[in-house]
Amino acid sequence: MLLRRHFPTTALGSGGGVGWIDPWQMANSFGQPATVAGNLPANPGGGTSYTDTGFGLSRRTYILKASTDTWTITVKGTSVDIHGVQVNGATATVTVDGGTPQTISFGGSGVSDGKVIRVTLGASGSHTITLAGASGSFYFSGIYVNDGDENQGVHTYGNGYYGQSTTFFANLDAPKPIAAIQPSLFVIALSINDYAANASASTAKQNLQKIIAACKANVTTPPSIVLMPYWLRTGTFTGDAWSAFVAAQYEIAAADPSVCVLDLNARMPAANGAAANPYYTDGIHPTDMSHAFIADQLVRFLSPM
Repeated sequence: MLLRRHFPTTALGSGGGVGWIDPWQMANSFGQPATVAGNLPANPGGGTSYTDTGFGLSRRTYILKASTDTWTITVKGTSVDIHGVQVNGATATVTVDGGTPQTISFGGSGVSDGKVIRVTLGASGSHTITLAGASGSFYFSGIYVNDGDENQGVHTYGNGYYGQSTTFFANLDAPKPIAAIQPSLFVIALSINDYAANASASTAKQNLQKIIAACKANVTTPPSIVLMPYWLRTGTFTGDAWSAFVAAQYEIAAADPSVCVLDLNARMPAANGAAANPYYTDGIHPTDMSHAFIADQLVRFLSPM
C-alpha cells in the first residue's frame, strides 16, 4: 500500500486490491486468511496429506480433493487471480457470492507449477469466494486480489516461508511461479536463519547468487534486485559472525550492478533481549511498529532522488 501511495497510477480509482494472499499461514497465531472445511486442516503448519510445501510462490499449497474440501474468503475487488499447479487435469469449482459454481482447471496431463486463472468478481465491492475440490488433486497456492488495477499500478507478491534458510529457496522450484508474474523488482531478505543454523557466510552467499540467477533467468525484462539483511538477532551461535553474512551481501552487490543493499542491520538496533526492546516481539521477530518502519525504509529506498 505504501508503494502505491508513493508511486500512484493515474485514474486507478479504488487504489487497487490488497494483492497477494497465501492459502494458509504456518501457525494460527499469525491468523489464517480464510475459512476451510472438509479435510483441509485449519492449522496446517505441521504438514498433512492435504497440504504441500514444494510448490507456489510461498510454498504453501492446499490440495482440494473433494467437493467438501472448501476454502472461503471475503475480499474487496473486481477480480482474483488463482495461482496453482497443473496436476494431471485436476479440477475445482469457484463460487462467487453464492452464485453458480464455475469449473476451473490448471491444465491437462503432467505436473507444472506457476499456473494462473483469472476469475471476474463484478463491480468493485465485497465479494465472497469459495474454492472446492471437484476431480483429482487440485493444487491451490494462493490468490491475488485486484480492484480495478488488473493491468496497471504497483503489484506486490509474497515469497516468504517461515524459518527457512537460503538453501531452502535455492533448491526449490521457484522459477515457474516467478515466470508467471514477471516481477521487475525482487526484494530478498535472507541469511538470518543461515546465521542461526551455524552455517557459513560463504554458503549463504553462493545460495543468494543462485537465487538471483534464477530470478533473472525467468523474467523477460532485466529486474532490479534489493538484498535486505536483517538486524542481529538474539542468541549465541557457533558459525560465522552475522557481520560476515551482511558483508557477503555487499560483495554480491559490488560485483553485480543490478543488485543493491538496503541494510536493516545498520538501520535497526540489535535484538538483545525482547523485554525492554520495543522493536522485537521475542528477540528475533519485528513488532507491528518495526514492520511499518521496514516498509517505510523500503519505500524511501526505492524512491527516485
